[in-house]
Amino acid sequence: MNQSIDHPHYREQWEHLLRVVQDGILCIDPQGLIETFNPAAEKIFDYAASEVIGRNIALLIPDLGREPWIAGTPSNFHSGDRSVLGRFFEVEGKKRDGSVFPIKLSISEIALESKPVFTAVVRDLSQLRQTEKMFRKSFRALELQSEQQSIQFIKATKKFTRKIIENEKSEKILRESEETLRTLLHSFSQGVWIVDRFLNVRFINWAAQKYFRLHGKWKLGTHSFTELFSEYPVFRDFWLDRLRRFFQNGAPSRFEECLWINDNRIWSESSLSPIRDTAGRLIAVGTIFQDTTERRLREEVLKKQNQILNQIQDAIFTTNLEGQITSANLGAQNNLGYSLDDFLGQTLTSLFPDTTSFELSWYHILGHFNFDKELEVYLKKNSGEIYPALLSLSPFQDSHGGCVGYIASFVNITRRKKAEDQIMKSLKEKELLLQEVHHRTKNNLQIISSLFNLQFRNIDDPKIAEMLRESCNRINSMAQLQEKIVHSTDSLRINVKDYVTSIAQGLLQSFGCHEGKISLLTEIDNVTISPETGIYFGLIINELISNSLKHAFKKKAKGTVCISVRHTPSDQLELLVEDDGSGISQNFDYSQSPSLGLRLVTSLVEDQLSGSIDMTRNPGTRFKILLPAEGL
Repeated sequence: MNQSIDHPHYREQWEHLLRVVQDGILCIDPQGLIETFNPAAEKIFDYAASEVIGRNIALLIPDLGREPWIAGTPSNFHSGDRSVLGRFFEVEGKKRDGSVFPIKLSISEIALESKPVFTAVVRDLSQLRQTEKMFRKSFRALELQSEQQSIQFIKATKKFTRKIIENEKSEKILRESEETLRTLLHSFSQGVWIVDRFLNVRFINWAAQKYFRLHGKWKLGTHSFTELFSEYPVFRDFWLDRLRRFFQNGAPSRFEECLWINDNRIWSESSLSPIRDTAGRLIAVGTIFQDTTERRLREEVLKKQNQILNQIQDAIFTTNLEGQITSANLGAQNNLGYSLDDFLGQTLTSLFPDTTSFELSWYHILGHFNFDKELEVYLKKNSGEIYPALLSLSPFQDSHGGCVGYIASFVNITRRKKAEDQIMKSLKEKELLLQEVHHRTKNNLQIISSLFNLQFRNIDDPKIAEMLRESCNRINSMAQLQEKIVHSTDSLRINVKDYVTSIAQGLLQSFGCHEGKISLLTEIDNVTISPETGIYFGLIINELISNSLKHAFKKKAKGTVCISVRHTPSDQLELLVEDDGSGISQNFDYSQSPSLGLRLVTSLVEDQLSGSIDMTRNPGTRFKILLPAEGL
């Protein structure tokens, strides 16, 4: 509808309306340029009137810049689509900062005498849209809540119906569950009882009945705590106070107490747990009671043992199965210069200087350690000093016999090692002196033998000469022993093979047996004897070989002497000396021989070496001597 506001009266009313109206009012000419911009429009678009007047409406409402009646001439507007005039429609507005927002727009035409003017009424819909969005969200939430409540109601109805149907079965299951729970509680080794708010005992298991000897007083039902434990007044009064305080705060608690029961001091550990109904109200308390007297006694014994261990100067450790240190006595701390905290958690092998050595790794030690013996190791102090120690390792077991760790003891053997070094040094000095004595003895015996040989050459009597040669051979056998001792790496043991061979070769030379006439065969095991036994053994060998060389081959141009020394299965040392000569007559008794040599052999074998001697003829002569191997 066209109206004219050129009249002064209407113009005054129009300007007043522009100032007080809450909607934004813009006057636009046919070219889309803004002529009027009221205060409400300034607030909506965040522009001052002076900034937008004379500028195109597309600055504030971009969609209007695309309308033909705005972009064109007035003639285009009059001939264009005028259906948009006089009604509201929604478009987007644009603020000073470039942000867009929803607005409700109405365009009308005001006819002035000079030209037509279009009036745009603008209303900010931002708050309305936000409210609508919140409303839709709330409505959707209500719809979802309603749907969930409906579903829950349906489920609850089904569940309730099912519970009604299965009520009898549930009661049976409940009774069975109660019986199962009661049986389970009765199987506990700890005492268990349940007391209600009125301090009545509703349940007490068999372990508690047995411990407090209540079999005659307890029956299934309700019993006053005061009445049930009347025979234990100290215990009863203590627990009544505990129960009353528990029902005041209802917090779970665990404690240890020392009480007198039946004139016996006992330690016990107890825990109290609340029992609540479905509404969360505290209706009873469940108690687990355990006598810890035996454990406390073991702890006291362990404490005393630790005190004893701390008085021992040697380093003593306990470890777990992996070799990690779990305790160390004061001796360990003092010897190695570490605190207890330094030891805990470290492996035992970390105390060794060379921890990279496989031989000193924990599992290698366990795999090869003889628990009945000691292992010599070296330990490294905190100061870096290294000292020798003897390690003894013993497994310790739990109450079921299973190995749970090890006890390791290290004895400082620094002083002993120094003493051993001194002893070894002194021993070497004595060995040198002893070798010198043997050497001088050998020289003296050789001098005596040489004197006998000189005397032997100047004697015309054959019997005397033979006696001197036999004596010389005996002296040579003893000299051979001294020779072997001097050149042996072990002065306490003589190699029999070398010793016998030397004596035999010397006798062949002494009797002038040329090579090829008398052959010597030896079959001697790797046997050693002591120097004391060696003197007797050498004299026996000397006499038997001399006997063969002197008598066996008078009627033969050639012959063989065999010597055998071996260990028998019966732990004896067997000596065989035999020849293939003419043999000894059947009437000859070697034990009654007028010859000093055979009498000497018999005496040495039977009296000095506790052995036996036997002679056989086949057709040569064979002497078999058996000596006990022990002590040779």
